Amino acid sequence: MSKEKYLYLVEQCDVHKSQQKALVNYRQLRSKCLEAIRGSAENSITKQIHQLAWNSAVFHSLNEARRIESERKVNGAMWNLIVDGYAHIAALGIRRLVDHHKDSNSIKRVLLDLEANTHLLSREMFVCYDGLPYDHEAAELRRLAARDLKTLGKATWVSTTGPDAGFSSKRRHEIFDSIADGSRKIGRSQPISVKIIDRLKAMLSSDVVKKVCTMADKIFAHPEKRSSSSLVHANYHEVIEALGIVSQVTQFISATLLDDAAFGSLVPIPQGDVFEYLDQAWVRKASIDDLNSFWNDLTASLEPWLDTDDLLKGE
Repeated sequence: MSKEKYLYLVEQCDVHKSQQKALVNYRQLRSKCLEAIRGSAENSITKQIHQLAWNSAVFHSLNEARRIESERKVNGAMWNLIVDGYAHIAALGIRRLVDHHKDSNSIKRVLLDLEANTHLLSREMFVCYDGLPYDHEAAELRRLAARDLKTLGKATWVSTTGPDAGFSSKRRHEIFDSIADGSRKIGRSQPISVKIIDRLKAMLSSDVVKKVCTMADKIFAHPEKRSSSSLVHANYHEVIEALGIVSQVTQFISATLLDDAAFGSLVPIPQGDVFEYLDQAWVRKASIDDLNSFWNDLTASLEPWLDTDDLLKGE
């Protein structure tokens, strides 16, 4: 796991000396969560969401093309493969993102880690974890007092980091006001509201997310576990809705709770024309005979797999 880089040492942060060990633990928790969300691993949460969003956009666009040109003939085997492929990719992908297993790179796992460490999610840690001052008003007064009189009335550079960044500190306080435990006195030790964590957990356990996960578990991955013949597939609108919920929770945790990057866009920006050659036939009519020959040769080549005599020879 790569270490999150901080501009200021723990000793330079505006937290009570008795809380410096807690700040070390908070930074470690924050780094662990951010590594899972946007780290270098191929299965980082952000990469998983981007890939699912891309696949969803492509599939729904192709499906829309069929609606627009409903009279156009489409090869049934090809289209069924696309439909089944997207259904499996989307359902299993969302299932992975809400997996609670400790080894999984899922937003559910990140949320459970935060829940287990809510004692670290205080106003002091939230505001001062990387050098911002707790008292933003005092910091602003220091900045104003230090200004050169020649700069009065002129645009000046204002620090957004460090002990004199009063504006940034004020903004962090305002964000924490919206997620704080209102039953506790405002102060350095005021904790985050457990209702925030509960609300995020409820979103990841919503009926539509459960439906998609059930489809992944009991219809695609383990059909032998079906407990009822009444199990139904989630439709494509429900899959999109579930992906939206997972994305929104990820956005909130990354950008708000952990004060880090937000999604610029959910669907990656195409690096080329997504629909290039879509107006072309899959193959020329003259190639159909060759494809038939290929099909026959391929299926024939698979038949020897059914011959088990060699297995009895012990060689």
